[in-house]
Amino acid sequence: MDLLKGWLSPLIETFEAQSAQGDGIFTDSTIAVIRNISDFPEPEARPLSSSPANVDFVKESRAEAKRESKVP
Repeated sequence: MDLLKGWLSPLIETFEAQSAQGDGIFTDSTIAVIRNISDFPEPEARPLSSSPANVDFVKESRAEAKRESKVP
């Protein structure tokens, strides 16, 4: 992790300086979503995003996850 931080930090700082959006915050937290593509409406589509049904499926999955995260 330290090796990645050492490599990525200068790249992020350069990007922040160029975009004038940087706030100097670097985190080692990551959010990843892993989906089982066999659950997609058209799992045989390559790339998966070439199928409108798959794109809609991902949008609905995100919306559902967001709704569930707001439930106390």
